[in-house]
Amino acid sequence: MQQGIGLDFHFHIRRQYFQAGFGISGDKALENNHSQLKFGYGYRKETTKYNFAAFAGPTLFYGVYGVLDTGNTYKPEFYQGVGGYGCVQIATKLVYDIGIGAELFGEVNHKQSLVGIRFFLFFSGAYRGAKRNYNPHVRPEPKK
Repeated sequence: MQQGIGLDFHFHIRRQYFQAGFGISGDKALENNHSQLKFGYGYRKETTKYNFAAFAGPTLFYGVYGVLDTGNTYKPEFYQGVGGYGCVQIATKLVYDIGIGAELFGEVNHKQSLVGIRFFLFFSGAYRGAKRNYNPHVRPEPKK
């Protein structure tokens, strides 16, 4: 059981959704022994009340763990590599562009696979202000 912290950035290119982020975890908060960088491709659905997203992709990881040697002392062993990452998120919006949510995530690799739940704050740049009532198919009245 470890504690972790991370930061993710969701963005889109046309109608394709992506996630980029990093995370650290360790026995105590901010005392990390496992770090990851991730990049995911996925699905995202946003309404005025909630945001749902699911992403999967590769992760680069590195870390250290203690190995008990013959002298009954712990010797650090460092590791790194490439793995796979996936997550499913749901957020409820407190206002249009700020919310709270939960994420179920997992990472699979050859050294330290993990699964967990993370609670997060949601900030969206989607709000652009009140929209004008504009219909491109109706010609405006000529000015007099």
